[in-house]
Amino acid sequence: MTQPTNEQTFGINISVDVKADNIAELKFNAKSGSVNKFDHSTVLKFREALLWLAATKELRGVVLTSGKSTFIVGADITEFGAAFSQGEDKIVEFARYQLESFNLLEDLPFPTVAAINGFALGGGLELALACDFRILSEQARIGLPETQLGIIPGWGGTVRLSRIAGLEAAVDWICSGKHQKAATALDSGVADAVVSSDNGTDDLWSKAISYIELCHSG
Repeated sequence: MTQPTNEQTFGINISVDVKADNIAELKFNAKSGSVNKFDHSTVLKFREALLWLAATKELRGVVLTSGKSTFIVGADITEFGAAFSQGEDKIVEFARYQLESFNLLEDLPFPTVAAINGFALGGGLELALACDFRILSEQARIGLPETQLGIIPGWGGTVRLSRIAGLEAAVDWICSGKHQKAATALDSGVADAVVSSDNGTDDLWSKAISYIELCHSG
């Protein structure tokens, strides 16, 4: 078991910073693009970050954030051609790997909060659904648009969305592939809270921390 330190980096797109209150911030901040995506490298490094969190003593919670104006827009579709050409077994292996990572996130022994400041689409929403809580800024939009490309959400989103929002809402979201507003997410139970965007991400962070503290207060 490792002790809490300051910032740890995992590849070039993910960092983990343990704050003074022993609450960690896991930040996605793509260095080579304007938005965060689950490209192959990020998928691998995300698993490493989760394993580090799981092995770190005294952590009280983790908030997943973005250094971009969006949260995570899903998989990197520019990699689809090469990935699909590897055959069915490789596709299944990759999907299972990320699904297991989201299961690991879900099973962390402390509260987890997704602080969604913008678009959380496809795998970005599936990531958020694996967290204990989801806090959205009022400008955030979420959804599973990959279904419009004929791709079924393969990282646990279909099951988790059904459990959280109910079967009727989940079927509508999945089959339509539409982006959903923050207010709709709140009404459906997918969002636990919606905060103003007027103060950048400050209100988002404060609300996320309050949910972790609430868990510890009993």
